[in-house]
Amino acid sequence: MMKKLLLLSIVALTTLGACQKDFLDTKPTDQISESIVFTDLKNARAALNGIHRLLYSQGDQMDQNGEQSHMIIRDLLGEDLCMSAAGNGWWNDTYKWNAHRNARATNTTYAWKFYYRVIFNVNGIIEGLNKNLKAQETDPNFKEIMGQALTYRAWAYFNLVQLYAQRYDYPNVTNSQPGVVLRTTQTVTPQARATVEEVYAQINKDLDEAIILLADAKDPNQISDISLQASQAIKARVALTTGRWADAISNATAAIKGHSLFSKKDLQQDSGYPSVFSSYPGEGSEWIWGTQQASDQPTYFFSYFAFMSWNFSSTNIRTNPKSITRELYEAMPATDARKSMFSLTGMDIKARPEVNTSALVCSYMSRKFRAAANSDSRGDIAYIRVAEMYLIKAEAEARSNKFADAQQTLFDLVSTRDNAYVKSTSTDDALINEILLQRRIELWGEGFRFYDLKRLNSSLERNIDKVVDPAAPVNPTEDELKAYKKKHIYTDYAGHHSPTLCYTTSVNAGDVRWQWVIPQDEINSNPEVKQNN
Repeated sequence: MMKKLLLLSIVALTTLGACQKDFLDTKPTDQISESIVFTDLKNARAALNGIHRLLYSQGDQMDQNGEQSHMIIRDLLGEDLCMSAAGNGWWNDTYKWNAHRNARATNTTYAWKFYYRVIFNVNGIIEGLNKNLKAQETDPNFKEIMGQALTYRAWAYFNLVQLYAQRYDYPNVTNSQPGVVLRTTQTVTPQARATVEEVYAQINKDLDEAIILLADAKDPNQISDISLQASQAIKARVALTTGRWADAISNATAAIKGHSLFSKKDLQQDSGYPSVFSSYPGEGSEWIWGTQQASDQPTYFFSYFAFMSWNFSSTNIRTNPKSITRELYEAMPATDARKSMFSLTGMDIKARPEVNTSALVCSYMSRKFRAAANSDSRGDIAYIRVAEMYLIKAEAEARSNKFADAQQTLFDLVSTRDNAYVKSTSTDDALINEILLQRRIELWGEGFRFYDLKRLNSSLERNIDKVVDPAAPVNPTEDELKAYKKKHIYTDYAGHHSPTLCYTTSVNAGDVRWQWVIPQDEINSNPEVKQNN
């Protein structure tokens, strides 16, 4: 698996930077030599642009679209996002907690392949810069490319170790449990898994070096470039996961600089059908790092918006609209603008002219994410938003017993969503629980829930209670019921998880199922790697 993966990965260094097409077409894509790619910083940047594009590149099947697919997976493994029906089959095994425990499952293999492809490519950039362009290391462009490459490597390893290893136990100073294979050079030599502590040490080393470089680098050109603030934001995430509260506070605070939070008006745009989560709002906005999808690089039915939007006419959306849980919806007061991004009955969505006439809707349906059009699945994706940094800062402050600071930080965020919000007076666990609830509301659908449950050592508890659907007609005639079923998902579990769909309804904290299994292809080709039990 590793050798096959690495041979494929070199293509991303050379073929994915569309702006360098003439240069890239001068050699076969699997025979571009290091000496050509790294003759100057312009070519090195083309290689970096290839990694940007890799984040939303199509895989072998429609549930493989780079980081966007993994965002969906990580929330489907949680309890706050519900599938309303089996639809056309995509993500069903993931939702059931089966796919990530099957060493031969395509999604299990794809995540491993994807993040290691990023790592292999950035290792090539780092080696190429150091070997061929070291004389230009004081150039701001050199610093920017190197800083971005180091951040990418840290980011990829941070994802891998959270998926395929046991959680980082921050009261435990050793963390000697098996992590993932740690490669900092372009090599295919069989290699054992490093410990979790060793992987996090490399992550922090890369981020610390990247932050120094990016502080003195050329300003990024586009939202897909990793800026100083993006690197600091990833450092804040790592610090929160590893219990380094002071680092989490300082880096989250630094990442916020130069950016502003969405306003209530932004979130209530078009009567609760906002575009700010699917169309880059511009420099200085809430977006810190993301993908701005070019019009000539569509991803069709692979797109995040082909599964998570309310308006794109894919079979999956027409037959399996996604919803927030009833409890999380009801936790938002009527004055909270974020509540308007979810439809109580779904019928208002059905009435929109953009929606396909054959599309079904569901209660508590999301309208947070909007595709470019009914027939166009394009959309921009935010990987890091400022709101997350406020939540990281508030949680770290609360866990540091800086309760007044945490209350203020939480207020600074939530008051922009709800002008009736009153600053919390809670302390200790009560305050932390308030922050964690706001985190679930704010980041719904953006790929955080599996990671949060795992880092908090929490159990998975999905509500499978039967309920009365708020959209269902009362005492309908047979004709009324038929008409209803042509518009709306007919279910006893509106806003809850149907046990026949989700299958796994609870998983205890510390259960082996919180670890993804290592792909069988990797086990077969790398005898040094031992499988998760």
